[in-house]
Amino acid sequence: MSRKSKRRIPTDNASEPMQHAAFAALDIQGLPQGTNAAPNGKKAAPQPRGGRLEVKREKSGRGGKTVTVIYAFPGMALSMKESILRSLKRQLATGGTLADGNIEIQGDFAERVVELLSEQGYRAIRAGG
Repeated sequence: MSRKSKRRIPTDNASEPMQHAAFAALDIQGLPQGTNAAPNGKKAAPQPRGGRLEVKREKSGRGGKTVTVIYAFPGMALSMKESILRSLKRQLATGGTLADGNIEIQGDFAERVVELLSEQGYRAIRAGG
């Protein structure tokens, strides 16, 4: 087997300009502005999404384990609850489940859950102890 010599492509434009510019021929004139782009470069505020969500920390009846529970989903579809659950589990790097129409997150994450839900546009409050 013979080894092929690898030819390096210069990227510094000093020796020769790159000959294949994939997007050079595109014309962006007339295209619409992005919908989430704020004019001053700041992140746009999230739109409110429905009613109030209560975030509680519970420990009773769980063998001494602490669980963060999210209650009060006024008219929210099951798919939306599952979407919130997946997002929270990923961002908090923990487990969780849907039980009796409520979201349960393993661990004491009540304050962090309120922050994350507020960033996503939900009206979340810390309730209980």
